[in-house]
Amino acid sequence: MRSESQQRQVIQVDPRVYSQNSNPNQVYSQQVLAPTALAPAQTTPVLAPAAPVPAPTAPVLVPAASVPAPVTITISPLLWRTLSFDNRLSLVAVRQVQTPDGTFAQGFVVNPSTLADWVASRTNDMVADLRPADADGAEVIPGWRLTVAPRPQQLAEADVETESIARTFLVQFFAISALAVGAAAFVVVLVRRAESLALERSRFAAAAAHELRTPLAGLRLYGDLLADGLGDPEKVRDYARRMGEEAARLGRVVSNVLAFSQLERDHLRIEAQAGPLSDALREVANRVQPTLDRSGATLDFDVPSELRASFDRDALARIIGNLIDNAEKYARDAADRTIRLSARAHGAIVEVAVEDRGHGVADATTLFKPFSRGTSGNDNPAGLGLGLALSLAQARAMGGELLYEPREGGGARFVLRLPAA
Repeated sequence: MRSESQQRQVIQVDPRVYSQNSNPNQVYSQQVLAPTALAPAQTTPVLAPAAPVPAPTAPVLVPAASVPAPVTITISPLLWRTLSFDNRLSLVAVRQVQTPDGTFAQGFVVNPSTLADWVASRTNDMVADLRPADADGAEVIPGWRLTVAPRPQQLAEADVETESIARTFLVQFFAISALAVGAAAFVVVLVRRAESLALERSRFAAAAAHELRTPLAGLRLYGDLLADGLGDPEKVRDYARRMGEEAARLGRVVSNVLAFSQLERDHLRIEAQAGPLSDALREVANRVQPTLDRSGATLDFDVPSELRASFDRDALARIIGNLIDNAEKYARDAADRTIRLSARAHGAIVEVAVEDRGHGVADATTLFKPFSRGTSGNDNPAGLGLGLALSLAQARAMGGELLYEPREGGGARFVLRLPAA
């Protein structure tokens, strides 16, 4: 900060100019600055003239040929003071002016209202307030602070706009967060489904290889026996019959795989027509009877001869064949290995039931899903887990339904419902 000597101004004034202004200054001193004109309300002094004002003197005539010496006027720096005007504290700036006629006090009072109007004229929506140092704000003069703030109306509008922006942000944030969480969950589900499908495909490939290898091994064995003339000559017909059974088993596996492939590509074609249901079921029973006899199972056939329904003959043979094959495999350790095939009409619906007396189904929730098995464990009979899924799809394609019902006394009961004809 500069010192007082550095801020003091020294002005050289032409004596004629100074003389022209002396009379108005004297009149002002006598009329306005009389001893009773100003009475400061607080103890802080205002600088008064250092010497009495001299009486007016007549201008001194200087010869025209002489050069008058300049008049020196010294102006001290402004000093800020706090004084009371109109019963309120005001900021006053005063300074000393030293002239040949004496030392005078010069200054001004800062009007807060004028300052506020001046700030408002240059900042559209701001208001200014000049207060003593105990108020908040920037200290512009020692002991005084200037506060510049928006108008109350603008603050209210800003608060409303801020709340609107915050509300919009929260809505968008939570919406985007929900979408992100949903997308992440969807990706996780897709990944888990892909892993599950990959595992199921792997199991299916292993099961398909086993299912195909077993009948092929039987065909090769009995074929070699017949070709080389080995074995018991009296059992030649039995060897040939077993080759036929293995070929039928192989055909059933291939048929299920092809049907499942058509189902996945939505190429499964079923044409249901009205016809004698008893004849179609008798044909299926005759086809599986030799296999059941050699495995030690018994087929109980109970179908009225006059029973008619709307069905597809190939689809019906595949459904009933899969149900009987499952009944034979999953009831091999049962004391009673009787498999019952029955049918009854119930109004507009005909029900065809296949029952066994085995251990039943442990988990029926995934029973009709591809690659699912009715029981758990590693000692299950070999299979692809496609038979029931294909049977359900074919039953619905004929306008019917395939259901599982636990059998009283143990075992499983599958019911195929078809429209009556």
